[in-house]
Amino acid sequence: MKAIEQRLPKEIDKSFIVFRERGKFFPAPWHFHPEYELVQVTKSTGRRMVGDHIGYFNEGDLVLMGHGDHHVL
Repeated sequence: MKAIEQRLPKEIDKSFIVFRERGKFFPAPWHFHPEYELVQVTKSTGRRMVGDHIGYFNEGDLVLMGHGDHHVL
């Protein structure tokens, strides 16, 4: 599967961006971007793929992904 490059919104006066996803599913395709990404899971479980690792996430997980890492959570 080919990963797509996501372009995240950038504001000149901001050093980071916060997204909050709500719902039964996290709507993210297999993707990558030059930014680091820190994900905290508060109320969900499922499968995550980061680089060549496939594993599972649960409530309370905290994951830091490097810039350019292909991933889906």
